[in-house]
Amino acid sequence: MSAQTQKTAFVTGASSGIGKALAKELFFKGFKVFAGARRLKNMTDLKDLGIHTLELDVTSDESVGNALTYIRKESGGRLDFLFNNAGTSCTFPAMDLNVADAEACFAVNFFGVIRVTKLFLPLLIEAKGTVVQTGSVAAKLPFPFGSVYSASKAALHQYSDVLRIELAPFEVKVVTLIVGGVLTNIADDRPLPKDSLYIDIEADGVQARRTMAKDNNPMPPNVFAERVVRKLTTPALPPRTIWDGHGALLVWFLDLFVPRFLIALAFAKRFKLTRLAALVQAKKAKSELKKKKNYETLVLFVCYIFLLF
Repeated sequence: MSAQTQKTAFVTGASSGIGKALAKELFFKGFKVFAGARRLKNMTDLKDLGIHTLELDVTSDESVGNALTYIRKESGGRLDFLFNNAGTSCTFPAMDLNVADAEACFAVNFFGVIRVTKLFLPLLIEAKGTVVQTGSVAAKLPFPFGSVYSASKAALHQYSDVLRIELAPFEVKVVTLIVGGVLTNIADDRPLPKDSLYIDIEADGVQARRTMAKDNNPMPPNVFAERVVRKLTTPALPPRTIWDGHGALLVWFLDLFVPRFLIALAFAKRFKLTRLAALVQAKKAKSELKKKKNYETLVLFVCYIFLLF
């Protein structure tokens, strides 16, 4: 295949999981692939295949600019597919997160996408290319202990929906992957603060949420990548969204047809928030009983002193 006809793709977050699998699948399909990640050492297998690997930090203008310079030169100034896949996890109770944690999550999952897309747009316009965003089912349902992560993905979904309309005049497509359970290394293993309101359910509530994907037969990333690339490269116009990964279609159904209050009740039970509510009430009742006993003891003491005098 000549350099003139070979299609090109740039995958961010390609050091593991979905990103690495996408880079390999695209390469095996004949694409000239550029793979970016913060750690080059985790992409040596991609480099050995013949994939162009780049050190990339999507939160840095300089890093993304350097990637653009290299890819523009190596691709002839055109890019058929941009896969905005770089992402970070933030599975933590909302009230245990500080603002810096939330900003760091959005810096990668949302603002990093804006930065990369904006800089690479001229190459996409030249190729009448496609922007592919790695979204999540977490943006569709209120999964507990993932408020900031879910918000970052919901922001990405809405950004992509608007971007799709705005780039249509330039024949650039935008596709959002709404990803269910896929076996990846993305995880948040930080322990809760000792004074967390959720410390009583950390082991079986918070941790169950963190391992939810791994505990429910996640799709292998190579299978996910093959299915996604096949849908994106069929002659027909690519879909606006691709729901895939374990449980993705179930989330699609729940999002469309099941009342939110029922979903909230189910999640509260699944992640032990109903048990936490019972524990809170029990502690409150115990505290009230203790106050009552202390009051009764005080009254008896006062009466005793009064009788003495």
